[in-house]
Amino acid sequence: MSSLIMKIRDHYFRDIINQINDMETSINVIVNSPKYVHKDSAGFNGVMSRKLAFNEILGCYQFNNLIETGTYLGDTTGYFAITTNKTVYSCEKNKRLYQLAQLRLSEIKNINLYNMDSREFIKKICQQKNIINDECFVYLDAHWGKDIPLK
Repeated sequence: MSSLIMKIRDHYFRDIINQINDMETSINVIVNSPKYVHKDSAGFNGVMSRKLAFNEILGCYQFNNLIETGTYLGDTTGYFAITTNKTVYSCEKNKRLYQLAQLRLSEIKNINLYNMDSREFIKKICQQKNIINDECFVYLDAHWGKDIPLK
């Protein structure tokens, strides 16, 4: 089998596996966690050292807005919004994950979700005067898939 055919096959199967993973995640969320619940394990992938660092930063700075790239299912987004009571702007490129995050975070009013690539999101956000004229906390967490924007 030629190298080109193998690359095409691998790409095709990787996309199918990603779609299956998205569907499985969707079912798990709808069945087990359809709404964000604020608890100790929520946010920052449950890594307590990240939460401690974030809380320490909160004690030193007065942020008016928080910006996050890579909403995923919205746990960190919800944690930001409830912990700080500030406006949170977050983006998720994957349409299905964005919709799940919308579902889970729908009762938290200080969250603005965008279904877009993080690079375009940052450009869009930087055009809003209320954001660029205030101090913001920025959490760059978009790191999934074939195209990694954090590079």
